[in-house]
Amino acid sequence: MTGQGPLAGIRVLEVGVMLAGPYATMMLADLGAEVIKIEPPGGEISRQVSDSYFASLNRNKQSVVLDLRSEGGQRRLGALVAESHALLVNMKPSAIRRLGLTYEALRRYNDKIVCVALTGFGMDGGDDPAFDYVIQAGTGV
Repeated sequence: MTGQGPLAGIRVLEVGVMLAGPYATMMLADLGAEVIKIEPPGGEISRQVSDSYFASLNRNKQSVVLDLRSEGGQRRLGALVAESHALLVNMKPSAIRRLGLTYEALRRYNDKIVCVALTGFGMDGGDDPAFDYVIQAGTGV
């Protein structure tokens, strides 16, 4: 479906793990956005859950493997950012900063990029994990 729909012509980069990020960009891809999923060497962790889990969350996306801890990976990330409209990432704030996935780090490649960080407690609200079961336990659900 990519290339058709209301988001046709929009390129979104995703550095997402497990559910929140991949699900959000799955919906964008379903609406026609070109979504490029950036995976670490060895693949994103949800590949280990099951083939169908990974495939359902990542339909209509392209995947690219980048080692964002390397100079070469950061150069390639910069090239992708230069040609993209948005970046969606869901990781702990410390990982987002360490991997150079903030607007402050990426604006040199594209000052119009929209950066979205899905974190449990915001970029300044702590670095605790925020999976569904953690939030449920913390709120008494």
